Amino acid sequence: LSQDTFKLLKYDAYLATNAPVSFGNYNDSQYAAIIGREHFSFPLPKVLDVVNLTSESLSVSRYVLDSTTVSYEPPTQGAVWADLYGRNELNLIVPDSNRILVLNPQATSAIWEQRFSSRVSAMGIGDLNGDRLSEVVVGSNDSLFILNNSGKTITRWSLPGEKVNSLLVTKINNGSIPGIIVVTGNNQQGKVYAFSSDSALKINELWPARVIEGAVTNRMPAVGTTLDDKVIVIPTSRAIYGLNASSGTQRFNYPLVAESIPGYSTVIIGDIYNTGKQTIVYGRDSLVYTLDLDGNLINTCNLPLLFGDTLDTLEIRIADNSGPVIGNFGDRNLRLILPAQVVDD
Repeated sequence: LSQDTFKLLKYDAYLATNAPVSFGNYNDSQYAAIIGREHFSFPLPKVLDVVNLTSESLSVSRYVLDSTTVSYEPPTQGAVWADLYGRNELNLIVPDSNRILVLNPQATSAIWEQRFSSRVSAMGIGDLNGDRLSEVVVGSNDSLFILNNSGKTITRWSLPGEKVNSLLVTKINNGSIPGIIVVTGNNQQGKVYAFSSDSALKINELWPARVIEGAVTNRMPAVGTTLDDKVIVIPTSRAIYGLNASSGTQRFNYPLVAESIPGYSTVIIGDIYNTGKQTIVYGRDSLVYTLDLDGNLINTCNLPLLFGDTLDTLEIRIADNSGPVIGNFGDRNLRLILPAQVVDD
C-alpha cells in the first residue's frame, strides 16, 4: 500500500453527506450500494444507488426508497448483499429508518419489508442455525431481533440500558455456525458482546461484555484469524481494539491521534499484501492505517490530493459512515477500495 497505488473512480451524484457505502461481488463484478439523498430537488427523495465499479463508466441503477419525506437521517450502515434463499443469487438487504427492506438481485423491486418501533441501528446476515438459509439480525434501540428470510421475527433479545450501535454476524470460534458480535455505547465508551445461537435460534451470551474507551457510534467490528485464536477488531475514536474471540480478553489497544474533523470509518481485514497473513485496514480523515492482528503498525498512507476544474487543490478524506473493503474487479486480483469524499475548503 503506497501513495502511487491509488486510482480514483469518480462517482458523481448529488447525494447527502454521511451516506453509507457498502460493497458486494456479483458475477465477478464489484458493486457499491450507496444510500443517500439527492440535493437540489424537492421533496429530496431518499435513494439507493447501485454502482458497477468494474466498468470505467461506473454504470448506476437507482431505487427510490422514499420520495415524500422531507426530513432525512442517514442510516447507520450500508445495504448488504446476501443469498437469502439459497438460490446462488444475491439480494440486497437495506436498512432504512425503522424498517428492513429486501430487494431483488437487480435492485429494481422490493420482495418484503419489516418495520420496527425504533430506528434500525445495525444489521447482519448469516445462517445462525445451520439450516443453510440465512437469517437477518437487526439491532434497534436496546434489542436484537432475528428474522427468517421471509421477514418474520423468530427471536428477540434485550440489552436493558444499552443501545445497539453495530453488529457483525461471523464465525467467532472454530464451529461451523456463526455467532453475533454486538457493540453498544455512546460517544464516550462502548461495550462489546458476543453471542451464539442454537438450532431454535435461541441466543446465548458467550462471555461477559467488555468495555472499550472512546466513541463507538457507527463503527463496525471485524474478525480476523491467527494461529491461536480469532481476533475481534473494533475501532473507536481513541483506539483500535483487538479482543480474543474465545474469551473476550484484550489482545491489543492501538492508540489513535485525535480526529481532525468529525468523522469516522470502520475496519476491514484481509490478506492485502499477499503474504498469507491477514492485515487490518483502517481509514480516517485522509490517512489509511494497516496493522497486523497483534496490533503492530505495518504502514500508514495519505490519500492523494485532487485537482479540480479550476486547478484548486481539493483534499480527499475517507467518507463518513463508511469504511474500506477488499474485493476484485473481475480479474481475480484483490483490490483495496476506499469510499472517499472531496473536501473543498
